[in-house]
Formats: sequence, structure tokens, C-alpha cells
Amino acid sequence: MNSFTAKSNRTNICITIGLLLFSITWIGTGTQHIIYHNFVATLVPKFMPAKLFWVWFTGIGMLLAGLSFLIRYKVSLAALMLSIMLGCFIVLIHLLRLSTTTTIWMYWFRFMQDVAITGACLLLTNKTMLVKIGRCMYAGGILALGIAHFYHPALISPKIPVYFPSIPTFDYIIGGLLILLSAAIIFKFYADKAVLILAILLLTFALLYNLPPLIKNIKDAGQWTELLLDLADAAGAFFIAGKRSYK
Repeated sequence: MNSFTAKSNRTNICITIGLLLFSITWIGTGTQHIIYHNFVATLVPKFMPAKLFWVWFTGIGMLLAGLSFLIRYKVSLAALMLSIMLGCFIVLIHLLRLSTTTTIWMYWFRFMQDVAITGACLLLTNKTMLVKIGRCMYAGGILALGIAHFYHPALISPKIPVYFPSIPTFDYIIGGLLILLSAAIIFKFYADKAVLILAILLLTFALLYNLPPLIKNIKDAGQWTELLLDLADAAGAFFIAGKRSYK
């Protein structure tokens, strides 16, 4: 097998895994929007009328995007629409929250996570400039999450599986890895290797952390939300790994 064929196979495998994870994320999240519409309506900004309309509108949009990724139909368009929707979430929900208080770390965590996921969406568009912006947003979001491991371990530490020994030590190790790997992506320093390691790391911990409690209680909606968002974060790394743009 020559070098070109090997890279082509890796590209196909990474994109396939990423699209599968993304389809699970958005089909699952859209389903949650519809099932738990009354709760999701409380997240809609107070100044917006017809809150249930926006819940159903975004929920159905997520479902359609997830199906698009699953069957690979109009992927670029679906990703662009999702990035616009997430951009609205960032401005109308996260930044508005942070404008009233900057001391609640969960608000920062969700903000950083949605920035990374928005970047992952842009990576699937067919516009070179948007892909470059997406790569920076994704890596920047992951970098910020890595830094958060050091500034507020009490928030991030629960993401480490409870059965791991010396959780604080693993917390700092993972934070350091996220910083190093995301910085390698931004500065294109061994980025092809770094992003593949990041993809495997994020997917592994998404499964190790979320699956055990879901096996105990499959109806835990909050845990499902954590799993779906973690899968979306992992998908972004697979998208970058699937692009043969690093030399």
C-alpha cells in the first residue's frame, strides 16, 4: 500500500467516524428538544416570543441535520445551517448569561463547548475560509477546556471516570494533553498526528465517562446530554484528522 492510498483510507475512515458521531449527536439532541420541550423552552431568551415554536424549530432542524450526516446528503448545507444556529445560541444564550455573571463556571464550560462544536460544523462546509475558521474555533474551544482543568478542577473533574485512581492527577494530565494537542492543531505542528490522538482521547473518555451511568439508568436525560455533546467534540477532531491538509 503506497503513502497516498494509506492517507486516503485514513481520510475516509476518520470522516466516516466523525459523521457517525455527529449524526448520533444531532438526532439525539433533536429528539431531546422534542421530548423535553417544556424544559428546553426555559432556555429560550426571555425577550423572544413563541418559545415553544423555537424549541420545535431548532429540534426538528437538529433531527434533519443528523439525518443528513447519516445518509451523507447535503452535508455542507446542513453543517452551515447548524453553525448559524449554534452561533445564535452562543450570542443569545451563552454571552447573555455571561454578561450578567462571570462567576458560574458551568456557563463558561457550555460556552467553550459550543464554540468547539460550532467549529466542528464549519469543518464540514465546502468553503475553504469557513473550514479554516472552523479549525481555529474548534481548536480554540478545546484549548480553553484544557485550561479550565487547571483553573477549576471541581467543574471538570467529574468528567474523569470515577473508577480512575487519583482523579486530580488525571484531571491535570488530560488538561495538559488538551492544551498541547489543540495548540499543535492551531500552529500546525505535527497536527496530523496530534488531531488523531485528540480524536481517540475525546472519544475514549466520552464512552468511559458516560456509558457506565447510562447502563445503570438509561433514562438519565442529563447524562445523555453529556454523552451527545462529548461525541460532538470528538467528531470535530475526526473531521480535522480526515482532511489531508497538513504536510
